[in-house]
Amino acid sequence: MKTHGKIMLLYLVFLFVTISVAGWCAEVAFRSVFCRKLVIPGFLYGPYCPIYGFGVVAVTLFCNHKKKWVSFLEIFVLASLLEYVVSFTFERVFHVLLWDYSMIPFSIGTRVSPLFSLIWGFFGVIALTEVEPRMRQLYQNHRNVADIGAVAGLSVIAADAVIKVAGF
Repeated sequence: MKTHGKIMLLYLVFLFVTISVAGWCAEVAFRSVFCRKLVIPGFLYGPYCPIYGFGVVAVTLFCNHKKKWVSFLEIFVLASLLEYVVSFTFERVFHVLLWDYSMIPFSIGTRVSPLFSLIWGFFGVIALTEVEPRMRQLYQNHRNVADIGAVAGLSVIAADAVIKVAGF
């Protein structure tokens, strides 16, 4: 695949939208089982959590090493930074606490948990080595449909964000 320009941008949008939806589904399942009741995560109205999409796109762009342990360390740091910045921003701008790690030992306030950073590192390596190559192949095999879906999905997420932010 061309690694720059329009094709790469549309692929990254496809990856962002797909992983945002998949991350939302995984979080609904995990938190609902953990809490023993249905939990609908996220800040936006729709079934997507953009932090997962941003995370996997960032991992794809910046953490592609042949040595998995190096990728793991980079993803650990990247995920910790992403969680801290997103949490800080949402608390300051929207007065919303999206997650709370304060009850987990060694956490940095409510924002970052070393335990979850380890989990994100582990899943990030899986995303980098297993999921992203399959997503790339899916995209290449169905590029026209994937491009339309990516642009439509991004439009829905963007509209949702505008509507949500306008309500604050």
